[in-house]
Amino acid sequence: MSALHADFEWFQVLAGDLPTVTPQLLIELQNHLRTKPDYDCLLPINNGKLQPLHGLYHRNCLRALQHQSSKDASMRTLIERVNTRTINFSNKHDFININYEHDWKGVRR
Repeated sequence: MSALHADFEWFQVLAGDLPTVTPQLLIELQNHLRTKPDYDCLLPINNGKLQPLHGLYHRNCLRALQHQSSKDASMRTLIERVNTRTINFSNKHDFININYEHDWKGVRR
């Protein structure tokens, strides 16, 4: 973010261990942003669980990140410090976490 904040207003974060995310989820997040751009962070919630590594972050978040101490450098702390909005999603498939080969069992590819 620090290298690109002058050129870009928004950053989309996608976790590498959530490979089943669909373009529809990303489009829906971006569409929500276009209709209500009055916040610094837009995060999906799936089954009551916040998904901070699938979110959209405004460059204003950089200031909050720079003020976080290394002892408290969690995503949760950042989310609490900035104007965050959430949007509910019910598609569990987009949020399947894959860390090991056996995690692929039962996942539609």
